[in-house]
Amino acid sequence: MEGREGAHQSSVAAVKGFEQRDSQIAEAIKAQERGDGAIDPLVLHPSSEWRRWWDGHCHFIVLIYVAYTVPYRLAFDLPAMGGWYVFEFIIDLYYWTDFVMCFHTAYWKKIDDGEDVQYVTNVEEIRSNYLRTWCVPDFLAILPVEYIKRNAQNIAVCSWSLASSPCAGHAVKGVDHHVMRAFTVIRMFRMLKLGKLPRVKKIVFGFFDEFILQYHLFFSMAKLMLVLSFISHWMASLYGSQYNFEREDHSGTESIHWEMYIAAMYWAVQTVTTVGYGNVVPTTVSERVVACFVMLLGGFVFSILTRRLTLRFISALLPWMVTPACTRCCVETHHSGRRDG
Repeated sequence: MEGREGAHQSSVAAVKGFEQRDSQIAEAIKAQERGDGAIDPLVLHPSSEWRRWWDGHCHFIVLIYVAYTVPYRLAFDLPAMGGWYVFEFIIDLYYWTDFVMCFHTAYWKKIDDGEDVQYVTNVEEIRSNYLRTWCVPDFLAILPVEYIKRNAQNIAVCSWSLASSPCAGHAVKGVDHHVMRAFTVIRMFRMLKLGKLPRVKKIVFGFFDEFILQYHLFFSMAKLMLVLSFISHWMASLYGSQYNFEREDHSGTESIHWEMYIAAMYWAVQTVTTVGYGNVVPTTVSERVVACFVMLLGGFVFSILTRRLTLRFISALLPWMVTPACTRCCVETHHSGRRDG
């Protein structure tokens, strides 16, 4: 009963917190609409409908694309061309616009390390908060290094062509190895955007609360599979950047990028899931270092996924299980505590 009472109290506190936030937002919007100068007309409200779509659905799609393409393109040296280059330019426009908008977006501030919050609409405070938090990572993520690199290689113009091989007959200039490595490192900063994924996920999932509650077990399993797939993809890209495919695979000698990726993905999945067939063998120092890292990560990830799946199954089957009252109470308390946390 204590677990249920604690969960009920947490739910009541959450409802009160939402009501408090809604009232503060409503007051701020009314003050801005009056136009008396109390709130700057350029202040943007994160709870507005269009901003929720901008920060939620649009940002979620962009983050998924970035999480997949950035490691893949860096690992296999496969730059975007034609239509994909145009699409990535649109993503850059999205990020540049979002960078400017963040200097005008209101935010929530905790009061004296308590549960009470204050809705900050003062432009100076908004800018100061953004400069202290996400400004530097966002700035590093939107640096136009890809356009600088293509201009140095003399392929900046042909990259926009929608032909199948837009820069095939174009003379590509050589760039110093150290400069190219610097470009690669700076491009990796785009992955810093994934730090906003928890907030974006919260906004997106808010649109599907009813569906998530109705199909909670299915949704949890799908989410875990998605996490495992992305971890495998990142590990495959990391291993593919070091593995010498020319030793034992025709895809390496013929530079067939998607086949090399499938081979690296095959190795990553069997390693992360602790299967380990051993038919893709690391031999160089860099390959073995990456393999050791992935094996350690694989055991850690696999144990977490197993534990979370077990908890989900138990919580789903608990209403139909004949168990002692004390056991049921312990399980419900533990699961409600994890959900509230």
